[in-house]
Amino acid sequence: FAVSREEEATADVFRRYDADSSGDIDATELRAALNDLGVPTTSEQARRVLAKYDADHTGRLEIDEFLKVVADLRAFHAKNDIARASGDVGGASSRARRTAHSLADSAAPSAQPVLGFALRDELACWC
Repeated sequence: FAVSREEEATADVFRRYDADSSGDIDATELRAALNDLGVPTTSEQARRVLAKYDADHTGRLEIDEFLKVVADLRAFHAKNDIARASGDVGGASSRARRTAHSLADSAAPSAQPVLGFALRDELACWC
């Protein structure tokens, strides 16, 4: 079947962080991948993401599970972009916007998102 550019870029990130070439990534590798995607992530947050998306309960994410993480992250960002464009000033989008400013202020200048994610949303809102 045809693979989109986004899926291929996501698969490249997955392969880069599958340090032991096992075909899956653990919470440490997931944290590094999410940070590379432009989503500042703590070890605890990476463990929560892994637990949420580990469909087969192996304690590791396979490529299809990682693709789901990224797809959901993209959907989360798109939803927040729409809320901002419509002028939603309350609720989660407002909280995410405030958090975004603090995340962006504390982010290292060298942090470059790989797949177009911006340092603007709190991981806890998404996950």
